[in-house]
Parts: sequence; structure tokens; C-alpha cells
Amino acid sequence: MNSRPYQHIRVEPLSSALGAEISGVDLARGLSDEVFAEVRRAFFENLVVMIRDQDLTEDQQCDFAARFGKLTKSAGLAGTSRVFMVTKKATDRGRNVGGHWHADGTQMERSPLGSALYALEIPPYGGDTMFCNLYMAYESLSPGMKKLADSLILVHSGTMGYGGQGHVAQDVIDKRPEMYDFEAGRIDAEHPLVRIIPQTGRKVLYAPSPMSFYFKDMSVADSAPLIKYFQEIAEKPEFTCRFRWTKGALMLWDNRATYHYALNDYHGWDRTMRRVQIEGERPFGPAKPPTEAVPEVVATVRAADPVVA
Repeated sequence: MNSRPYQHIRVEPLSSALGAEISGVDLARGLSDEVFAEVRRAFFENLVVMIRDQDLTEDQQCDFAARFGKLTKSAGLAGTSRVFMVTKKATDRGRNVGGHWHADGTQMERSPLGSALYALEIPPYGGDTMFCNLYMAYESLSPGMKKLADSLILVHSGTMGYGGQGHVAQDVIDKRPEMYDFEAGRIDAEHPLVRIIPQTGRKVLYAPSPMSFYFKDMSVADSAPLIKYFQEIAEKPEFTCRFRWTKGALMLWDNRATYHYALNDYHGWDRTMRRVQIEGERPFGPAKPPTEAVPEVVATVRAADPVVA
């Protein structure tokens, strides 16, 4: 982590793996360029940041998120709105949305850079969100396994994921047709297993469920144990952190360098969250060079806004 002090905000790390809370900002009033630059640096340093006690309209939430990039939505979600409501009612007794380790929209050519999730209504207990650090996952591999991982391309398949072939949250999808657009979600993309995050120049191990089905030039059966191995590496407890929600909290996470897990331990209570997503670049890495200019030049970012010590 970078130890350079902040001048305009306070950043309190949540764990040594990732995650922090930011205080000293009022997003509804807008942020100066100087303050936003520090929030942005804290985000890329910590991968997940939470800003509590905010009172935000939809437009204010969208305006803040849009400073990180163009807004988008995950393929497979219904409607055209840039806002997606993540809800669970007190009467819902089954799975919750996001109740498994995953990253969002990975079957897209440009899967989201990240999300800004705002808590409108939360239970008195439970409903925490967990994250894991994909930088640490890659760095923990042996030299030989890194060499193998660097060479692999993973097929992320919405065709299979939304095709009734075992999506991990299929029961949720079946019960919430107003939230999902199966046809729009049935797209596939080939992404490198090891991708480089342009803002840091560092490698992550990117094999999130539930859309990761097989490696290019391998069968599903041959790929399955290796995909499971890479996923379990990322989900080691020492690579994780856990956030407890409060009403009015806004969380921003890097969807490229983390997986997340929304815990389903608040039966009998309503939970209402408002999410907007930020478009990412086309994933690239050792097995798949960039096909376009990346949004930021690593050397420039490191010189002007170093996020890696």
C-alpha cells in the first residue's frame, strides 16, 4: 500500500488485505478536483472504499460515479436505466442477489470497472458484504503456476450462465423476471485469466463465478478443476475483508480486482440498495494484449498519482 498521506480526507484501512473507510467528504455537495483526486487514489489503493452518512439522490450518486468513467449496466439486467435496485424483502426466504463469490457482468466485452452501491434501507443486523483481493491471489501463486496462468484465456459465457445450465443463482433469476433480461445476458467474451489493471500496472487473477465456464482450447470438464482452484485461491480468508452497512453509506469497489459476496443472514428484514456501475476497459494481460488504447497510461498515472509504493 502507498503510505503517502492524504491532505483533504481521512482514510481508515479495514484490513491489511483491502478495504477502507473514507470520512471528511459530503458527496451531495460535490467534490473539488483536489478532494476527488484523493478519493480516487484511496479507491485504487484499497480496492473497496465506504463513505458513510451520505444523503444522496439518484442524480448525485450517478454524478459521483461518473467521475470515474462512463456509466453502464451489467448485461442480463432488465431495462435501460443506469440505476439498478438491489432489493430483498422481509418475506423473501430464498437466496439473495449476489449471495455467492462473484464479479459483475464478466461476460461483457467491457465488464464494469466498478460499482457505487448506496444503502437506502438496511436490516438491524446482517447483510454484510465481503470482498477478496485479486492482486494478492495472483501474487500467492508459485512461479510455475504464474507462468501457466499467464498463458490462459478464460471464456465467460452468459449463453451458458443464463441458459438454464447451472447459474449459481438460477433460483433467484427464475423468481425475479422483472430484474433480468435473459436474452441480453446471453453473450460470451474471452478474457485473459491474468489481467493487468491499467491504473496500477499490476496483475490480478481473474476467474470469477458464475460466468467462468472453460478455458479457450480446453473442454468444460478439463477446465473445471483448474477454474475451481483459481477461485479458491482468491477466496482465502487472509485475502478478504468484510463491510458492515449503515443507512446512507455509499460503497465503491473495483470489479476488476476483487470478487464480492453479499451475505444472506437477515431473513425477516427488508434491504434496499441502489447501484450504478462504471464501464471498464477491454480486459488485457499476458495472454491477450490490449486491442485499443487503455483509458490511462500506467507510467503517467504512477508519476502523477502513484498508487503502488
